[in-house]
Amino acid sequence: MNLLYLGIIFGVFFAFSPAFGQIQDLSCPSCISILPENIELYKELFPLIIWTDDSTYDHASAVKLSGHLRPENTFHPVTVTITDPIGNIVTIKQIIPDESGDFAATFDTSSKLWSKDGTYIIKAQSGAETRVFKTKVELIESKGETGPCHFNELVVSANGGTYCIPYEINGGRTTNVEGTLDIKQKTLSLNIRGTDIESIILDLPRNILDAKNPDGTDSDFVVLSKGKPVDYEKLSSDDASRKIQLTYPPDRKGQFEIVGTSVIPEFGTIAMMILLVTVSSVIVLSRSKLRSLRSV
Repeated sequence: MNLLYLGIIFGVFFAFSPAFGQIQDLSCPSCISILPENIELYKELFPLIIWTDDSTYDHASAVKLSGHLRPENTFHPVTVTITDPIGNIVTIKQIIPDESGDFAATFDTSSKLWSKDGTYIIKAQSGAETRVFKTKVELIESKGETGPCHFNELVVSANGGTYCIPYEINGGRTTNVEGTLDIKQKTLSLNIRGTDIESIILDLPRNILDAKNPDGTDSDFVVLSKGKPVDYEKLSSDDASRKIQLTYPPDRKGQFEIVGTSVIPEFGTIAMMILLVTVSSVIVLSRSKLRSLRSV
């Protein structure tokens, strides 16, 4: 058994020991947030676990809770109790797991009971006191949009600016999506994390990243995953974009590099606007000065 297994077991032993659980600590040191890539590990180690689709929500969100109870214990329902930042009970819900032990529930944060900002503790219990698991989420006033991009667009930073790339997920859900564009290397780097994802569809705008042959026809992108070439599916293309599909790796670590032959101009959108304003100002001032000299 490696150190990761020992660390998890040791931490959870103290977290859920009855001697430490008589009074609820609103900071919830016993709460555990499971990363997507560790879900299967926790299923093997503990009789009951829960996790959420995100860690932060606003007051107009849906908290999607998922969980797993070992199949030999599924004759007991799972009781989910949620408390707000001052310890008041927000909701209590009983859930019946399916035959494999999986269960899920959705909670609406627009309810008046979810009106406070701060940490909400989610506790799941089934039968014996030893089958208890806690996690927590944060509620804030508003998450808003990620800059100029929508929720179904990947935010890519380059040249000091922000660019948006539409994407879709087949199966499962994402927990974190990040992207950067290396102008010199003409490479789009993606980090997509989630659970039960089968594939990712990217609608790549040609003005952000493209791949061309010397004669101007489309060439293939080079796609790497953890430094190794991987295949991808070409779905469609037009004058504005190229749509491709990437297979999500089984280890739940979606790290991709897409290499093309051309990227956005060296001057980003904001830099170009500043340059245009500066040039325009110089032209206006020059004309004004010239007129003044002529009138003398």
